[in-house]
Amino acid sequence: MPNAIELKNVTKTYKLWKNPSAKSQFALFDLIVSTLPLNVGQSLLKKMQGKFYSDFHAVKDLNLTIETGSSHGIIGKNGAGKSTLLEIIAGTVPPTSGTVTVKGKLAALLELGSGFNPEFTGRDNVFLYASILGLSKKKTYELFPEIEAFAEIGKFIDQPLKTYSSGMKMRLAFSVISFLEPEILIIDEALAVGDDTFKRKCYSRLDYLLKKGITFLLVSHSSANIVQLCDNAHWIHGGELLLSGPSKEVTNRYQQFTSRSTQPSVEKIRAELSRSDTQKKSKEEGPKKEEEDFYSSDFLPESRISYHPEGGYIENVALSDLSNKRLTHITARKRYKVTFDVTFTQSHTNVFFSYLVKTLQGTQLGGALSHHRTKAIECVDSGQTYLVKFEFDANLAHSTYFLNVGVKAIGGEKEYFVHRIIDAVTFRVHPIKDATVSSFVDFNTTSSIQKR
Repeated sequence: MPNAIELKNVTKTYKLWKNPSAKSQFALFDLIVSTLPLNVGQSLLKKMQGKFYSDFHAVKDLNLTIETGSSHGIIGKNGAGKSTLLEIIAGTVPPTSGTVTVKGKLAALLELGSGFNPEFTGRDNVFLYASILGLSKKKTYELFPEIEAFAEIGKFIDQPLKTYSSGMKMRLAFSVISFLEPEILIIDEALAVGDDTFKRKCYSRLDYLLKKGITFLLVSHSSANIVQLCDNAHWIHGGELLLSGPSKEVTNRYQQFTSRSTQPSVEKIRAELSRSDTQKKSKEEGPKKEEEDFYSSDFLPESRISYHPEGGYIENVALSDLSNKRLTHITARKRYKVTFDVTFTQSHTNVFFSYLVKTLQGTQLGGALSHHRTKAIECVDSGQTYLVKFEFDANLAHSTYFLNVGVKAIGGEKEYFVHRIIDAVTFRVHPIKDATVSSFVDFNTTSSIQKR
C-alpha cells in the first residue's frame, strides 16, 4: 500500500517582529534595498534584517511517513509545533521549505468552525463542507439525516452557525467529517470541547472508521486518548520530531518529561532518550531484575498550585518508602507513605488532613482523610505544628501520577481549607513485567479460565 502522507525535511519559519512598527519599517527598507545592485542589496538586507525580526521555526527539518490505513497520534507540550504540522499536512499553511505529499481525500477538524460560514445555517454548512470535499448534492442529501441525527443539535440545524456554542459547532463539524468518510481524517484537539456523552459517541464512530481502514491523525494532550485511538505516536518538541513508535511506548516516554519544573532542551531530551535506550538494552542482555525505586530531583510538577493559606500552611510534602527514603519512581504493589508538615498560624476547630492520587489527566483515583469529619481534632492552637503521615499500597498501573494534600477545618456549619496544595508531588510507577492491568488502578486481579 502506498503511503498516505510523506513529509521530507519540512520546515515552517515565522518572523517574530522586534516591535509593532518593525514590520512596516522593514517593508520600507526592503523597498529601498530593491533599488540597489542585487549583490549589494542582498548583503545589506542580510546584515540588517536582525534589527527588524528574528526567525522562529515552528517546525524544523521534520521527516514523517504515515502509512495508508494506519492511525497516528501526535503529542507534545503547547507551542511544540503540533498544530502547525497538521495545518501543513492539511494544506492550510504552506511549508517554508521541504516537500509534503498527501494521497487521498483529506478532511480536517483543526479549529471549531473552520471551513464553515458563520452566517449560514448548520444545514447550509453541511452542504458547503460536503461540496468542498467533492461530494455531489445528491449524495449529501442521502447522508444528511444521519449527520443531523448524530449531531443532536435539534432545531439549531436551521439557525446561523454564529448562534452556536462551541460544543454545538464541534458536534456538527465532527458529524460532517465522519459521515462523509474521507480517506484521511485529521483532528486537532477538537473533541476536548464536547460533553462526555458525545465524546463516547465520537470514539465509537472513530473506531468504526478505523476498522474501515481510514488513515487517522490525532493531536491531543491526553495520552489516554492517543493510546485508545492510535496504534502509533510521534513526540514533537521545539518543532522537531523526537520519538516515533507504538503509542503506549511513546506516551510513556513523553510523560517522563512533562511533569518537570523546567523543560529540558531538545538536545538534552535526545541525550536522555539515547541513554535510556542504552540502559534498557543492557538490562535486556544482562541479568533480569526489577526496576529499583529512586528519587530524581528534576521530576517536579510544573502544574503545582498552592492555595492561599487561611491560618496555616503545608510544607515538606514527600513520597517515601517505609524506611523514609524519599522517592519519585516507585514499584507497583509495594507500600509507601505520604508525609507533610502543617503549621497553624491561628487556632481552628475540628481539623483533619487529606491526600489524593490523580492521573496526568486529572482523574481522581483515590485518597483518604485522616479523621472522619465527626471525629476530627477538636482544637488546634496557633503556633502548633503537626507531622502528617499516610501509608498506602501502590496498586497502580505503569504511568505518571500526582499527589494533592490538604488540611481542612470546620467552624460552625462551615467546612473550609486551611491550606491545600494541588500537584504537590509527581511520581512514576515502574512497569510490571507481563502485567495485564487494563486501566490505572491495579486490583491485583487473578483469573481462572476453564474450557467446558
